[in-house]
Amino acid sequence: MDDIELLKNKALDLFRLSNKYKIFKFSRFYNEQEVYTLDNLFKSKGFNNYIFFGGYKNASRKILGIFDNLSGISYKDFPIVPISFSFSRNFNLTHRDFLGSLTSLRIERNLIGDILEDENKFICFLSSGISDFCINNLLKISNKKAKLYICEKKYIDFFHEHKFEKNIYIISSLRIDCIIASILKISRSNSLISIKSGTILVNYKRVCDHNYNITIGDIITIKKFGKFIYQDTVTLTKKGKIKLILHKYI
Repeated sequence: MDDIELLKNKALDLFRLSNKYKIFKFSRFYNEQEVYTLDNLFKSKGFNNYIFFGGYKNASRKILGIFDNLSGISYKDFPIVPISFSFSRNFNLTHRDFLGSLTSLRIERNLIGDILEDENKFICFLSSGISDFCINNLLKISNKKAKLYICEKKYIDFFHEHKFEKNIYIISSLRIDCIIASILKISRSNSLISIKSGTILVNYKRVCDHNYNITIGDIITIKKFGKFIYQDTVTLTKKGKIKLILHKYI
């Protein structure tokens, strides 16, 4: 059994337990690709008694919550605790520093949600089962003394909302190789190299076929460069070119 099938089977087991005992069931944190895969699976089966939530709107890493059709669930029910970090002064810390410090305490990655940064302010979303342990034992981040405390929701909503930059590209087709060449400002042949190297994802899945055509709503990820949402095709130019609107996460 491969990893994807194992992922699906474990999630379906949660549904069976929730339906059998009429109780809420929650998963670990899933990454974006796992959320996309499971959401499509549940929709194909006609499930509607579930929510993905990561502690704030537009989170990347999320927990699956399953509930009885007759009861319903709210975001407050999710076993997620937002932890804020404060330091005596500004340090040049990164996402990797925080993740490394957490995993050094032998905390599994699937118990850690998003780690947000904004002007040297940091918030980390943790599974509620490990939040107290982290507050009491995580004393330093990359050898920098830190104070941890639970963060209020109002601050989280203000702290992090996705911002987008609108980009317009003139392309000859909606094939992925054309789009990558336009975004990166490289030749078509070099875009093929990028695709074959496995650095291009569409809806969090690796794309290896350069003839793949994107559709509105697709999320294009270029590793070490950025993530884009295909928003719209505006119009055709007189020469038959396509005006493509992509929103880039910033």
